[in-house]
Amino acid sequence: MSRTQALLPDDYANGVRVVETTLRPVRQACLIPENDLNLAARFAESRSLAWGGHVGFVFPYSRSEGMREPWRRLLDQLDPDQVLALGMPRPQGSSSVVNMHGPQIKPSKPIVDRIGDELGRLVYTEEEGPEGLFVNGSTLIHSILDAVGPNFKPPDSEYYAIVPRAARRSPVYLPIVARYGSVSYETLDEVLSERHSPRYRFNLDISEHIEVREVGAGTIAELTGDLSSILDGEDPEHALTLPELSLRGMKIRGSGNPLFSKRGAGGHEKRRYPPIVVTGAPDSVADFALFWNLRSEHYFAKPFPLWLPLDSLEDPETPKAIQAALKRFSPFVGETGIWPRYV
Repeated sequence: MSRTQALLPDDYANGVRVVETTLRPVRQACLIPENDLNLAARFAESRSLAWGGHVGFVFPYSRSEGMREPWRRLLDQLDPDQVLALGMPRPQGSSSVVNMHGPQIKPSKPIVDRIGDELGRLVYTEEEGPEGLFVNGSTLIHSILDAVGPNFKPPDSEYYAIVPRAARRSPVYLPIVARYGSVSYETLDEVLSERHSPRYRFNLDISEHIEVREVGAGTIAELTGDLSSILDGEDPEHALTLPELSLRGMKIRGSGNPLFSKRGAGGHEKRRYPPIVVTGAPDSVADFALFWNLRSEHYFAKPFPLWLPLDSLEDPETPKAIQAALKRFSPFVGETGIWPRYV
């Protein structure tokens, strides 16, 4: 028996395998250093290629103090299947010489063990970064695209994937990539190739499955989910973001307490949930974690949770952009005077 390999469409596993089935994707909680924005961005980039970023949680931690409240309580409430710490090395055995005649000093526990003791859980380390999470507990978006069939196959499909992007040094880079994801797969390709047998070759370019259009973004409108200004007059119904594309192939459905529900033609029920707007610093790992956990738990909600830089609220155009975003879901939200919840 051997470990299950990451399979791409049309790949098959040979030999004896132990198969574990679940009713939902494996939910992983990742601990990210509270001052490591680059690692947070890499997490958002790679997770968007796994279920569109709809599963998995993020929690900031201090390299010296561990996890702080209320993050520990939140982790217990979300109850993930696995907890992995990014940005810290695996504990190494002590190789120092012990003086049998000197005072015995108990060595301090590695930070990962201290966090595990506080949480009452096993905490694993992932030195390769978030890209290594695909080895054990994630489904690549390629499998989702394969599940929805040839309807998105270029060049005949009328649908395409739209991926808004901002410059890496832009102050809104992290909010944009956290909202829409990324198709950067070079590092992921390297990690999977190193972890698996050399006979495996990974081709993670999703443009073979669906047309991908990367477009510049960075305005308040795009942060609220309004992509009309960058669609060149095309039907927005044909432009699918990575989170929307993933929902086409997911077989799980969210639940919650909707503000309104309405049963339409054919007996289909439409639900609208309280709009959520996260406001905070765009260079804050803690604010990123708050938004990411909300988007992960509310992946089914319309409107989708928003993350706006705190200083953008001083711009008189911001409230208009928020209301315009809500009106896209009228009459349930925009025209009923329901205001978003600011977190």
